[in-house]
Amino acid sequence: SGVTESALLVSVCLSGGLDFFMAHLSLLLMESVGRRPLLLRSLAATAATLVMMSFGLSLGAQDLGVSAIGPILACAALPMHAAAFGAGLGPLPWLLASEIFSDALRRQAAIRLAACSHWLGSLLVTSSAPLLYAGLGPLCLLPAVGVALLALVLLPSVLPETRTRGRLAAPSASAHLYEYADILGPTVPGGGTPPAGGSEDHAARLAEPLIPRGG
Repeated sequence: SGVTESALLVSVCLSGGLDFFMAHLSLLLMESVGRRPLLLRSLAATAATLVMMSFGLSLGAQDLGVSAIGPILACAALPMHAAAFGAGLGPLPWLLASEIFSDALRRQAAIRLAACSHWLGSLLVTSSAPLLYAGLGPLCLLPAVGVALLALVLLPSVLPETRTRGRLAAPSASAHLYEYADILGPTVPGGGTPPAGGSEDHAARLAEPLIPRGG
């Protein structure tokens, strides 16, 4: 593709730094821009950088008299792709999974399903990359572009904005204690059994030291 090792090394280092920086910047963007718009813009930018990278690799692989432009485009597209991914597509799915569902059990199941889907997708991409490159060459990134474009078409109609919902549905300390008491079941700190009132009474007793007493 005409990309030198030194240029690739610089591009990879920039990608790692930008991904780290944008993941922290996204914490501010989530509140100012909103979850849904940020995710959609991140998807669009990710698809655009993949097209740019594929185009650059194609120019570098062909003798069209512009072989120097191809590696530059490919190396520039890599950190831009990392920045676009880190701004929304990387961190947001984990947050959305916890904000869409208010019920604790559904929220935990959604987070676990998101993690399972993430690692299965990573396995699929890693295992199919050699086959795609063997069949498509520098255009092997185009299937990923198709997936991103499909998500851009489907997500606006099914994905809600959860910015205000995340604030209103933030569980309190006592709610967490209720969940922990339900998980503990018959086990209580120091041994013994829970109080007769059930897990809510147990959690209320655990929360007593946290509640300020009136003077």
